[in-house]
Amino acid sequence: MAKSKKKHKMSPEMRTAIITAVVTVVVALLASPVLVELIRKEPTPPPGLSAVTLSIYNEHCLDQDFYVDDLLVATVKSGAQADVQVNSGEHYHYACESGTVNCGGVYYPIWTQNALWTIPSSPACNPSAPAAINITVVNENCQNYDLYLDDYYYSTLYEGETQYFSMEPGAHTTKGCISGTEICSVSTQQEWIQDSYWTISRESTCP
Repeated sequence: MAKSKKKHKMSPEMRTAIITAVVTVVVALLASPVLVELIRKEPTPPPGLSAVTLSIYNEHCLDQDFYVDDLLVATVKSGAQADVQVNSGEHYHYACESGTVNCGGVYYPIWTQNALWTIPSSPACNPSAPAAINITVVNENCQNYDLYLDDYYYSTLYEGETQYFSMEPGAHTTKGCISGTEICSVSTQQEWIQDSYWTISRESTCP
């Protein structure tokens, strides 16, 4: 016949000792600076997109609706300027005669700082005026460049990127700066009388 095992009861002194030890450990953990910091620490919010101001000047003889990423952001009267805020980064934009779907070209700049954009006139406004020309800019360098036209920031070109913009024919100044710095090329004057192609050359120091 199997013998039954006797259950050993815990003495009151031992039970008190164990409870005291557990309480001591919990109090020590709660008093720990590391644990307090973890409890107080709030989750880091995701980084937000910074806003940049885009100044739109309408040289067209008609009021223009200006769209960014297919959203109407401003209606700019002829000869007037409007300032709008957009998130920094890559966008596409275009302008249409106000209230119509008669629109100009679509452009894909990358705005990392405040910028100026001009809606050019058209031969319909002044038949004797030359039509706007298209300029293609290619960044063949191994660094990102901020492009300036007529001393105004236009856009940021990433390494190997191509961008397009529209200008009235004539003399214009251009320069490129390593993005986010004041290290710039010499400002040069371009005589653009027809569609042109402009390259930011690759430096010999590039890998």
